[in-house]
Amino acid sequence: MPVGIQLLIAFAVGGLLGFFFGWLKGRGNPSGSDARLEKELRNQIEQRDSQLTELRGQLTETGNARAAAEASRAAAEKMVVEQRELQDKALVDLREHSRIERRCPQQNAPEFLRLAEQTLGKFSKRGRRRH
Repeated sequence: MPVGIQLLIAFAVGGLLGFFFGWLKGRGNPSGSDARLEKELRNQIEQRDSQLTELRGQLTETGNARAAAEASRAAAEKMVVEQRELQDKALVDLREHSRIERRCPQQNAPEFLRLAEQTLGKFSKRGRRRH
């Protein structure tokens, strides 16, 4: 084999070995721009994790506030129902009372007239005696 071809093969093998070892070294030790990119991405992940934690806390607070509001609404609805029932009962009582009051003078009028005549009669007898 001629010496020129041997040299060419030696250079090719040496270049390939150099490229291979360089590639291995580059993989294990990232360049400065790769390190900066990795650091930036890690910072972004930490920020997102922090935001996620904050949002979860807000969601929990909102859920608790909603539950409290629903409980208050249920209590208010119960009070409204109770108030309506009391108003209905008061209205029934008022109607019954009015009915009794309308009936009362009709039943007591004759008795009242009889007592009034007796009283007037007594006063008129006294008045005749004085004259």
